[in-house]
Amino acid sequence: MWLTDWEQSTQQLFNDQLVPAYEAAHPDTAVNIQYLDWRVFTEKLIAAHAGGVLPDVFQAGAEYVAPLATKGMALEVDKYVAGWGQKDDFYESAWNTVSYQGKTYGVPILSAPQTLMYRKDMLQGSGVDSSPSTWDDLEQVAMKTTKRDGDKFVISGFNARPIWQQYMWFLFQNGGDVFTADGQVVVNSPEAVESLDYFSRLFNQDKVASKSSIAAPTANVGAMAANLVAMQLGNQLTVRDFRQNNPSQAANLVVAEPISKKQQVTTNWTDWLAISKQSRHADASWNFIQFVADKDNLLKYNETMYFIPPRKSLRTAGYMSDPQLQQFVTIMEKYGRSINTNPAALEVYQTIMQNAVDDAVYQKKSSKQALDDAARNIARAMRR
Repeated sequence: MWLTDWEQSTQQLFNDQLVPAYEAAHPDTAVNIQYLDWRVFTEKLIAAHAGGVLPDVFQAGAEYVAPLATKGMALEVDKYVAGWGQKDDFYESAWNTVSYQGKTYGVPILSAPQTLMYRKDMLQGSGVDSSPSTWDDLEQVAMKTTKRDGDKFVISGFNARPIWQQYMWFLFQNGGDVFTADGQVVVNSPEAVESLDYFSRLFNQDKVASKSSIAAPTANVGAMAANLVAMQLGNQLTVRDFRQNNPSQAANLVVAEPISKKQQVTTNWTDWLAISKQSRHADASWNFIQFVADKDNLLKYNETMYFIPPRKSLRTAGYMSDPQLQQFVTIMEKYGRSINTNPAALEVYQTIMQNAVDDAVYQKKSSKQALDDAARNIARAMRR
């Protein structure tokens, strides 16, 4: 098994508890886990597939399902899911991540819904008493709360990052997409251009976001917990950061509902487990996935990462009883959606869309030109 989302406590959980327990219950099965880095995962996955040496089970991310399904990397598991009978316990946006053209290719195991988070004390100190609810609100509040010393940020009003995942948040809210569920490329629609114009403006004309990372003076502390950021897109890890590194200000951290333009929506990023189509041990692989996805085990795994378990029955279990984590679950239920994928999705998102965001944010091209180029590149990628 390849695991790509893990921390040291995750390794301890699997190595010291989960694997020994599973092997004791299944003495004819040995489980070997390799802990990988997301930065090399795609390349390693493609190389292993080409060499016929994919692991039996591997962890994948939000943009992977269509490429894995159409390139023969992931096994379709609907027969296993039907016999398992637990699909309905998973949140819809999480389960959509493992589905392509009506078939299922894995089981969701970790979720991280992304939403607006802000420092109540910083907004109130700038004369803002309510949560931003629209793009215009966000822009105005970000400009009011930004403090600069020349070119240096003292406080970033909205700590956006110039990455495709954050652009998607605004794109969805404006009713746009990269491509539709049936594969039509719409990445350069008027809604998409307007969204990228807005996203780029935050870094450039408005100067409320930094194109480079705003780093805390102390390692492993987030910029918001270090009192350097008024608002940002975040997930439950920001809550953990405050609890661990700035507990005196934790009460000032607000987990807000997503803002809206044409619609109120947020991105839910879900990781999942797939069985390799090359596996000679599909039944045993499914048994181990079931074991990891068991409610008690899944809760333990998510707690090591401080993620949101994608099972409804775990909504208030253990550490998930925390009110701010409850807010993330509510946001995921009401507004969460997964991204659409197609056979070229890994190149589309990880390369083409990131290049388009870079070109606009760093003002190499207009938003329209960047997205027109992206549309042509996506069309080429889909023909390969």
